[in-house]
Amino acid sequence: MDVTVARCSAVQPAETGGNETPLEMQSEMSAGCAMVREDRVRLCKDIGCKGARLQSCISRKGATIAATLKPQMEAIANALKPLEPVYAQLKELLAPLAPIHEKMSQKVFGPFNYYTVAILVFQLVTAVFPSLFSFGSKVEASHILVKEEAKIKELQSILEKSPEKFEDLAKEHSTCPSGKQGGKLGKFSKGQMVPEFDTYCFSPSTNVDVVSPVIKTQFGYHLIKVTAKPT
Repeated sequence: MDVTVARCSAVQPAETGGNETPLEMQSEMSAGCAMVREDRVRLCKDIGCKGARLQSCISRKGATIAATLKPQMEAIANALKPLEPVYAQLKELLAPLAPIHEKMSQKVFGPFNYYTVAILVFQLVTAVFPSLFSFGSKVEASHILVKEEAKIKELQSILEKSPEKFEDLAKEHSTCPSGKQGGKLGKFSKGQMVPEFDTYCFSPSTNVDVVSPVIKTQFGYHLIKVTAKPT
């Protein structure tokens, strides 16, 4: 008899209670490993099937969405076709600027290129000198409009003594529809009013809540009071 087998036979009953031989244990372990392998194969197949079903579902959903959006995308493409010559002309027009763009895209220091530096400089200048860049600014004003010069001078003399009567006089005498609101025009940007009116309202020397001198425009004679200016 082999010595190793003898030793195993002698030791095994003590460890297992004497019910199993080494060959039986080896057989059970082999059977257990086979079961694990089968379970692993089944698990892989199950995951593979679910993954395939998920992929198929996503593909179907994607195809449905694409089919739904196709008419809209075609409509957009057809709407943009007339702009193709414009785009070509614009591209040709901007072609000489390509070297400038290439230069501006170069790094000056660190992550900053010339575009970044230009933006930072512009922001600094607008912060220090806001009046130089007031193209987006608005003022708020009220006015009294009449046709006769004598009438506007009469109202002017009243307001010189009692400026608080501006709203009441506008309601009573102004021929502008804003007279019903006490002459209030609300906020407006530069260029929205006639030049004479515009010049006074946006002049740096114009003070808030002060009645203007008589200003003549194509509509008649005005007394203007700017009530708010951009800060």
